Amino acid sequence: GKHIKDGKYMLQNGDVLKLFFKDEFYESKSSFKAGNSDIDVVYEDENIICVNKGAGMPTHPTHGHREDTLANALAYYFEKSDMQFVFRPVNRLDADTSGIVIAAKNKAACDYVAAQLRSRTAEKKYYAVLDGHAPQSGVIEGYIRRDGESIITRSLHESGSAAEYSCTSYRVLEYIADKTLVEARPLTGRTHQLRVHFSSIGHPICSDTLYGSPDPDMPRQALEAYAVAFNLPFSGRRLSLDVPLSPDIKKFLEAVYERKKTV
Repeated sequence: GKHIKDGKYMLQNGDVLKLFFKDEFYESKSSFKAGNSDIDVVYEDENIICVNKGAGMPTHPTHGHREDTLANALAYYFEKSDMQFVFRPVNRLDADTSGIVIAAKNKAACDYVAAQLRSRTAEKKYYAVLDGHAPQSGVIEGYIRRDGESIITRSLHESGSAAEYSCTSYRVLEYIADKTLVEARPLTGRTHQLRVHFSSIGHPICSDTLYGSPDPDMPRQALEAYAVAFNLPFSGRRLSLDVPLSPDIKKFLEAVYERKKTV
């Protein structure tokens, strides 16, 4: 009947160990303020929830974004159902990257899915619009680390530690005027990985102001995590999810095509 916080405690003969999956048994209330934001729930069960995050919404609260993040939106979502909430995102997206974010409802489920991402048995697919005409397909790899003294930007290097290794495969879906629509599969999960990788081959993601240049017809980087596939906790059943190309990226591609016709 005692809650043991010491991770070094050794079980003794006669001890009875109980494991609780639900957060209310061992977690405090969420520190995230509930933010009344609409969220697009793609899938939900007793262990996980998958949300199609819109562009412009950070995953976590940061300086300047305290109440308009996905964490705040999910806190509101669960508060309405009078459910305990601890924010456990299994994957993360930049604020201006749209697409599917997986969040776990308990620690065991979080570890279960995160292990698949580390072992590469889970799949993630992205749509990206690149500047110029990229080669039909390719694999980009190298070591990503902070760029000089910057705490934000990253750069790709030929050598580095195992924790810095990154790998992305991609294939061209369509050439539209002077742009390229690709499907990208990151095999690792480094910060800004796709943005750094495509910039490194001379075809940065359109309107990526950190690694490329802005475009008047696209207010954010044209990048979307449109599909995921992983095994569900704890049945092992394979779940595959996808969302359609976001309206703003679709509108941008139409604008690019029309812009090229008038040149």
